[in-house]
Amino acid sequence: MALTFGDNIHTKTFTPQEYLVEVLSSAKNKNVIISLGGLTNKVFVILNLIRELAFKIHRKYEKRKWTLLILEETEIDQYMFSIRHLTDLKPLLIKSVNDLDLINYEVIVTTENQCLEMFEKKYLDFDQLNLVIFNNCQKITVINSTYFKVCNFIKANSKCRILGIVHPLFELDSDPFFIEDQLKFISNKLFSSIETASDIVSILRHCCKPKEVFIECAVQTEYVINSTIKSMVQSLTEFLNDHNYEPAIIYSDDEEYGEELKQISHPKNEPLQMIADFLDVLKTMGPYCADKAALTLLYMVEKLKVKTKYERHYILLCIVSTLLIQIRATFDDIFYNYSNIDKILKFSSPRVLRIIDTLKQFKPKSFKPDNNNVEVCNDQKDKKDRTAKSKSVRRNWKLARRYGTHRKQGRSRDQYEETVCAIVLVKNKMTASILYYLFLDLKNSNKDDFGWIQPQYTVDKEADPIAEPKEFEIEHKKQEETLRRFRQRECNVLIGTKVLEAGIDLPRCNLVVNYNIPLSYKSYLRTKSRAKTLDAHYVLMFDENVTSNILSCFKLYKDINKMLLSHCTLKDINMEKEIYADRYNWCVTPFKPGKKEDSAFVDMASAIGLVNRYCAKLPSDTFTKLSPIWKIQSVIYENKPMFVCSIRLPINSPIKHDIHGHPMPCEILAKRIAALEVCRQLHSQGELDDTLQPITKESFHALFNADEVLADAEDSLIPWDTEEPRPGTNKRRQYYYKRIAEALNDCRPVEGKPCYLYAILLNMNCPVPEEQNTRGRRIHPPEESIHGFGILTMKLIPSIPSFPIYTRCGEVYVSLKPIKTNMLLTHHQLDNIAIFLNYTFTNVLRLQKCHVAFDPTTTHNCYYIVPTLRDASGLIDIDWNFLDNMHKCKDNKLSIITNEDRINFQPDIEVLKDAVVTPWYRNQEQPQYFYVAEICTHLNPKSPFPGSIENYKTFEDYYNLKYNLKIQNLEQPLLDVDHTSARLNFLTPRYMNRKGVILPTSSDATKRAKRDNLSQKQILVPELCNVHLFPASMWRKAVSLPCILYRINALLLADEIRTIVAKDISLGLLNLSFDHIWEPLDFGWTMKDVLIKRKKK
Repeated sequence: MALTFGDNIHTKTFTPQEYLVEVLSSAKNKNVIISLGGLTNKVFVILNLIRELAFKIHRKYEKRKWTLLILEETEIDQYMFSIRHLTDLKPLLIKSVNDLDLINYEVIVTTENQCLEMFEKKYLDFDQLNLVIFNNCQKITVINSTYFKVCNFIKANSKCRILGIVHPLFELDSDPFFIEDQLKFISNKLFSSIETASDIVSILRHCCKPKEVFIECAVQTEYVINSTIKSMVQSLTEFLNDHNYEPAIIYSDDEEYGEELKQISHPKNEPLQMIADFLDVLKTMGPYCADKAALTLLYMVEKLKVKTKYERHYILLCIVSTLLIQIRATFDDIFYNYSNIDKILKFSSPRVLRIIDTLKQFKPKSFKPDNNNVEVCNDQKDKKDRTAKSKSVRRNWKLARRYGTHRKQGRSRDQYEETVCAIVLVKNKMTASILYYLFLDLKNSNKDDFGWIQPQYTVDKEADPIAEPKEFEIEHKKQEETLRRFRQRECNVLIGTKVLEAGIDLPRCNLVVNYNIPLSYKSYLRTKSRAKTLDAHYVLMFDENVTSNILSCFKLYKDINKMLLSHCTLKDINMEKEIYADRYNWCVTPFKPGKKEDSAFVDMASAIGLVNRYCAKLPSDTFTKLSPIWKIQSVIYENKPMFVCSIRLPINSPIKHDIHGHPMPCEILAKRIAALEVCRQLHSQGELDDTLQPITKESFHALFNADEVLADAEDSLIPWDTEEPRPGTNKRRQYYYKRIAEALNDCRPVEGKPCYLYAILLNMNCPVPEEQNTRGRRIHPPEESIHGFGILTMKLIPSIPSFPIYTRCGEVYVSLKPIKTNMLLTHHQLDNIAIFLNYTFTNVLRLQKCHVAFDPTTTHNCYYIVPTLRDASGLIDIDWNFLDNMHKCKDNKLSIITNEDRINFQPDIEVLKDAVVTPWYRNQEQPQYFYVAEICTHLNPKSPFPGSIENYKTFEDYYNLKYNLKIQNLEQPLLDVDHTSARLNFLTPRYMNRKGVILPTSSDATKRAKRDNLSQKQILVPELCNVHLFPASMWRKAVSLPCILYRINALLLADEIRTIVAKDISLGLLNLSFDHIWEPLDFGWTMKDVLIKRKKK
């Protein structure tokens, strides 16, 4: 489901879009002044508006125009970064108007002072601008300010689009008429209209309207016990205020402790704050709650005593602890003769009593405190009757599907509607915890009236995530567990602070109690919006001595509501027009898919709600609200003004085209008949069933368990793999056909026809850092090797950007360079190339699959990979000698070399330096290949064999005893080798994640062991190894071929999409030159940048 817990399905209008999308839509169509706060929101609107209107900048046949962005000095860097990286436009930051060069830029970013100077000196004119954005344009209201003077250059008939941004209006609790006058002044200066769409206005327009209840509470009378408690607290308060703590005076001469002493808080701060919190509870909530507060503070003191580092702090906390124990003992003496419920009712403040009475009013009618009996089914009888009742079960299941009763089992509609879901909002953590314990005591002491309450509380996190990570994690887990219980209805009364106002997903609540007066209009509206059911109540509690202030404040809030809604583009639903439109619903025949009289149908009145419900059922993530996009156009139909509505469904609906309604005399009827047409098409596409319910995965589990339903005769004929995941589940996969780029299709070189040779160039951008080089191996930059690979094709390959791969040696950038054109090849040369291609991918990369034969002539998407050689002058060509050698030894297999053949063996050191070797005495069917990492001149066959096995004293003994081989040359150096790479995916970072965070490395001890300990190395004897035809430098490049070719094909497909876009909407060049150079691809970072930043830190 795309909709969250708290969302309702709209029935009178289409599901509204997010307010930022509405603001952007208004700014695209006309000059507007918007109220927006937060850098993220501003960047979203500004960047998207620049992108939407950029097509006017790209038009070559019109006069050159620019986009002007006027910002504050502190915001410029953020916007410059965003424009560079999130658009294809080049921004120019103007700090001085001297020597302006605007030719190579599309967006001008400047401050108000520089902008005024440009207009005054006529370096720029408004007719040359495509879009002007004024940030913080409320400065225009100051006569003769810089902004005011800039506005004098705006022409009334200018075609330039204007966007003005002011501070959020709802954060200014001032006279709304004064704010409106200022907005009108700004709109007149900018020739713009006012648009007040915002998150607050969205709440005003679209959320349910709960019944508001104002509860006036009597001022608490002074209890006798209060005076006793206050006198006890007062003596300690005076002692703490007189307490002197000046360690800086004692250690003034010692500079070593100076800085540390400044960071030590005064030891009386925390005790005084605790006393103040306690007195506040005593005053506002009464003695009973004060007793709970004393207990809560006592727990807090004990925790602080454990954490504190300083003796004076500990001593004062002990004094507070003693006082709290005395207070609790005093309360116990007074409460001794009272029952729990009597204590609560007699020693609580009027406000606490009113909230208790409020909760009592919401007691569910069906609640019975002694109803603990649970009906248990007889499993054995159920098993016996299952077969006999299979027909009726199947019939009931079909009826359930027909009438769309797709509700969860075990929860009926009546039970759901009577469930209380309440939020109590308080100002601080202390009040929240006390109300929580109060409600628990109420539940346990009076189960008849309060046994239904399941309270929990949550507050703001207090722990510092950096200084106290464990405490912060505990707080976070505790809050998440509390919210989980509330969402799953294990808790029905949630007490919380302002953390619950916004930003947390909560279920639909039918009771919201504001225990304290909201501090602002924004806070009032957000708390009120939490009441989302149709019969919800919003309760506000306040003392009787502030009644007049509350009423005047809420009158001001009502005026702000009117002002905000009056300037919103999408107005509230006009009920008079709705009633007028309802009269004509019968004029259009309802759509009824079924043939029976009682079949489900949809008419003009219910079509919009059904479309909204369908969009809500489309799969999406939690934070996306899918809604249809609609627009209404005025038309003349039969010489009468009419309206036509067009609807486009979300992108993941199978209907991709706009659906148009019939001309109607009013906008409401136009929307309704268009929605009715949408319902018809959704049913024809199989998106709605015959009961007009959206088909989702819930449809497979109607009211009964589908496993218990026997299949119909016709259903049993349909083959179904029970191991295959059901449609609509997360395990279900959608597969797509692979596609080869057009440049790589039908391009196989043939004899006598011109071909093109492209070299695959690899260049080391950044070697692997030393801490990641566990074995301390030498780095092999690929550009130093004269051996390489190329692509031989009969088609020109468009220019593509270079891209990174991540090998054992580090970050390597790959590029494709054209080398030769019009190459004519013979039949013999093409045969050698085919043999090389087959050998490379079969024997080197081992990519040959079972029952697959190599035949390059049978496929249309075939090009050749060839070996290349770079000469001393840097010229690259096909290595024909290598191909001839490959042809000669393609069928060679490993065989044992006898002792007689090895008598005069001498290793070729130069060849071994860049060699791939394989031992011929083992694994001859599947030989293992190794890079020669180091030639160990300090080792020979007589050297001690590593390990603790006594039978193998030397390498010579090891091979003699285990393989029955006698080494002839006992002076030859041994080889320290590494396995050739079995990893063929080099596209993702090897030593860091995709965000550029370096991964953990081996410990220093592990590194030393792998570098120095022979038992941690693979040692081979040259005499017992074959040297492969591929040198090591060429083999290292060969293993990266699969991922390189995969990425080249993907980039060519992207270029095809670019050309389609350029052709269809004339954005960008259709045909680029083949020597065009693109910017290199990256992840937003390079390995070199990451290592430099890490080194600086």
